[in-house]
Amino acid sequence: RSASAPMSSGLRRMRSTQAPAKNPTRSTARLWATTIPARSNGPAPSTSRATSGTAVRVTTDPKDLADCDVVVEAIVEELDAKAELMRTLDQACPNADLATTTSSLGIGDISGKAGVPRLYGLHVFNPVPRMKLVELCFPEPVSDGVRDRALAWCALLGKTAVEVPDQSGF
Repeated sequence: RSASAPMSSGLRRMRSTQAPAKNPTRSTARLWATTIPARSNGPAPSTSRATSGTAVRVTTDPKDLADCDVVVEAIVEELDAKAELMRTLDQACPNADLATTTSSLGIGDISGKAGVPRLYGLHVFNPVPRMKLVELCFPEPVSDGVRDRALAWCALLGKTAVEVPDQSGF
């Protein structure tokens, strides 16, 4: 995610977590280069602006994500690693909906192992700035509220969301 403000007000700030953050400046510049031009008519901001904290902030501390509405993880495709991260995010971001970008693990398996019922799957097609389609996977026991917020978040991003079953490769 990202937004520090309620979703109805639109996205004002994005945050990216990386573990370990080997080169946060490069990561932030890459995020700007791949996402921001699609949302504006002008060129991507310079690396110095991207890393100034005005719009994007890179962090390795999950507590920095505490005020987020949605947190999306994209780490190694290992059940134990994803479950551990989701437990950490569950503690650090108790009010955030949590999404995983896994393409090889069952969302219900991650949710069950982590003990985090508000987890859902999110698959944004590449190239992200041009592709409108997003797949969402809602395993049991995801609430209707999480589902509704995920669909609203995708619409806010200008994406068309479709719900898919919980299976590997969703």
